[in-house]
Amino acid sequence: MTIQQECLGCIAAQSRRVCEAIHADDILSKQIIEYVETALQNADFTLSPPVIANVIDLAAEVSFDLHEAITSVFQLPFHHDDTEKLRVQFSHAKSVLYIGDNTGEHIFDALAIESLQTLYPQLSVTYMVRGNPIINDVTMDEALEANIDKICSVVNSGVPTPGFVYEFASAEAKKLFDTADLIIAKGMGNYECMTPQRRENICFLLKVKCSVVAASLGHEIGNIICKLD
Repeated sequence: MTIQQECLGCIAAQSRRVCEAIHADDILSKQIIEYVETALQNADFTLSPPVIANVIDLAAEVSFDLHEAITSVFQLPFHHDDTEKLRVQFSHAKSVLYIGDNTGEHIFDALAIESLQTLYPQLSVTYMVRGNPIINDVTMDEALEANIDKICSVVNSGVPTPGFVYEFASAEAKKLFDTADLIIAKGMGNYECMTPQRRENICFLLKVKCSVVAASLGHEIGNIICKLD
């Protein structure tokens, strides 16, 4: 999906949050904020928000409480629920590309992959990580540290944005994306970067964190989505 006017304010707000998070002094804060605001004046509206700047987590329109998020997530229903369709796809698929999102979540990704391999022994799963950490994106370092390479193949996408951008991907990553029977894409950044889709059988798993994505999906901020296309 392409950047919308609302995204510019979100990105500008993120620059201020980043300054606060790193305890930047007044001079550095002014330089960072002015740089971002100048860049936004020339924003290319044909690009997706994550390509312009990271619009996840620190730039989200909802406040975030880690303890509350962990304890409540198991009680929240999917507001768009394609889990039954996904089960059917898993039963027929032989290869699955699982595109990760954030560091920390990769521990749960590993558990999910192990469960999938138990339930569907025919599956060959590849876990794809970011080319760079951006803010909190999972990279090869975290994947290897968590021993995910011991349970499935792990591949660096080569992508330097907080979402899978096909044009930025390595040749290996493009081939995996094109040929996998099924793709699991975690997080809002992947949804933003991969919509409209290049192919079928992509399942987006995300929490809606901004009004632009909410409008795109026809849901509300805070909704949990399992969308298979």
